[in-house]
Amino acid sequence: MAQDQFKRKLTAILSADVVGYSRLMGDNEDTTIRTLTNYREVMGNLIQLHRGHVVDSTGDNLLAEFASAVDAVNCAAEIQKELAERNADLPDGRKMEFRIGLNVGDVVEEEDRIYGDGVNIAARVQGLAKAGGICISGSVYDHVENKLELSYEFLGEQKVKNIRRPVRVYRVLSFPGAAARVPSLSQLEQDYRERLKARYAEEAAYYVPLAGETTEVIPIQPTKAPRSARRRRLRAKFEYHEWIPTGEDIKRVKLETLREAVDKYPCFILLGDPGCGKTTALENLAYRFSDHPDKLPVPLHLSEFEPGRPLEDFIIQGWGGSLEAGHWGAQELAANLKEYLQAGKLFFLFDALNEMPLEGYSDRCLALRRFIDQWSAQGNRFLVTCRILDYSEELSGLQRVEVQPLSDDKIQHF
Repeated sequence: MAQDQFKRKLTAILSADVVGYSRLMGDNEDTTIRTLTNYREVMGNLIQLHRGHVVDSTGDNLLAEFASAVDAVNCAAEIQKELAERNADLPDGRKMEFRIGLNVGDVVEEEDRIYGDGVNIAARVQGLAKAGGICISGSVYDHVENKLELSYEFLGEQKVKNIRRPVRVYRVLSFPGAAARVPSLSQLEQDYRERLKARYAEEAAYYVPLAGETTEVIPIQPTKAPRSARRRRLRAKFEYHEWIPTGEDIKRVKLETLREAVDKYPCFILLGDPGCGKTTALENLAYRFSDHPDKLPVPLHLSEFEPGRPLEDFIIQGWGGSLEAGHWGAQELAANLKEYLQAGKLFFLFDALNEMPLEGYSDRCLALRRFIDQWSAQGNRFLVTCRILDYSEELSGLQRVEVQPLSDDKIQHF
């Protein structure tokens, strides 16, 4: 397996197994397999319903992952609730009870499988759960505390097999109705921030800014790094220049970092050649601002802004999809979006202006410019990316910033 096929990510992991599986199989193999098959289907459906997916299901074990720790714990609670109701109809000797453990951690992804300490800790925490119960690691607890109608018991720091440091472990004490609880807007926002961070964590890890900006960068020795990782680290080194009109000419003034442009200009357009790093820079900003207390990043791809479609509908649909607020109708979504806009809390990251369909292109650019003018006055921020050769003053008046990859000569001296 080539090294560059591996990738790392931060994810919420659910690990489950059957208590007394060997005994059940010894008593009645056929019945046990039928029950296990039915229960796996129930669990798989609930995992999918809670926006997770099953990674592996070997023997009596099941491994699943989620982008959100809240979704993972809610799903585990609903699984145990549903299986308890089904077990109530079975004789005592045939009840099939699962233990569930959850962890948020770093994993290595290879094809459709995940490995690493993040998975191992989830499995060890699972082993501490009672039959029909749930245990969570401290990393999960930190994400879900006070967000669910659940209570927890701190079990202390546990030494678990093959994990160097002790792991904080909590037992979930009650979970009736947890999955049915409708989350508040603030809870949706926090879950959304967690998904943003997980979605863009890998790109941000390989993003290497110029002097003056700090970031957490995965340390990789050049001789040991996968070829793809080395290429991505080089591609992530950029120079930024703001365009300053001087009469009929444009003066390019070098910026130390893109964050300098963000701090200086509440609205600007990022221009560059194909493949020079516009989208990478946008994704890095989405990652950085996922923790920003006063700004919520909203990445939207303008190729999905279709002809004849009102801009507000495009933004509302993107907003609702980002929050995963499927229980809200269009009017409620619009009202919540307006609440954030009026508070000046949003940072819109519009990618690929040049990829909007050509039909009605100018009209949609005009609508976009009016939207920016209206809501930037409330303190919201806007960044639009576009290929430099395709830009022809559609958003005239916005500050222009150009991104350029470092030349080979500059990379050698970086």
